Amino acid sequence: MSETEFPPFDTLPVLIDADLIRKRVEELGRKISEDYKNQPLILLVVLKGSFLFCADLARQLSIPCRIEF
Repeated sequence: MSETEFPPFDTLPVLIDADLIRKRVEELGRKISEDYKNQPLILLVVLKGSFLFCADLARQLSIPCRIEF
């Protein structure tokens, strides 16, 4: 069985700019904080790689939350 070869990361085109992602996560954090300010909030991490996104989102929240895997 042969291994799959992937191109180097520096040759792949950027589809979504990092600043745009950061700004959108900040917006989501503000909106979720507003919508759930009087309710318990649980962030459920479903996929292994989604933990980094979940951590970034949790940092943007202004309310307490619990993270579950």
